Amino acid sequence: MKLYATFLAGALAILSYLPQASAEAVTFTDPYKMMEVLADNTFSRIAKDQSKIQADPEVLRVIVNDELVPYIDSRYAALRVIGNSADLRKTPREDILAFVDAFQNYMVATYAGVFTQYRDQKVIIEPAAGGLDDQKIITVKTRVIDPGIP
Repeated sequence: MKLYATFLAGALAILSYLPQASAEAVTFTDPYKMMEVLADNTFSRIAKDQSKIQADPEVLRVIVNDELVPYIDSRYAALRVIGNSADLRKTPREDILAFVDAFQNYMVATYAGVFTQYRDQKVIIEPAAGGLDDQKIITVKTRVIDPGIP
């Protein structure tokens, strides 16, 4: 369960301060509120759809795509993974776009896999340590509370 809590906190940390442009995405100005709303919406839907998920775990991919992907900056996350290991200026644009797409699919599969362990845990969004100022990227700390487990 510790792996679940650690992964969930890391996964939620990838969510961008400003949401990616999407028809379904709601714009948030407060990243802490965004995390709270996304966690509540996602876990409520997982709890509501448990019978569907038990019958077909692929339903979790749909939930991740619907509830989280509109707020994940997949391009940023994919390029962070690449880091300085590749000279992106020499890499064909279509290869970069293919990697970003593959990385997003990987994130969806990974989140869906982790969410198979969901058993009514509660996600607590830690309060902001300081002002947001004009930061484009911040860390939103989370805690996962698992009933009956310290």
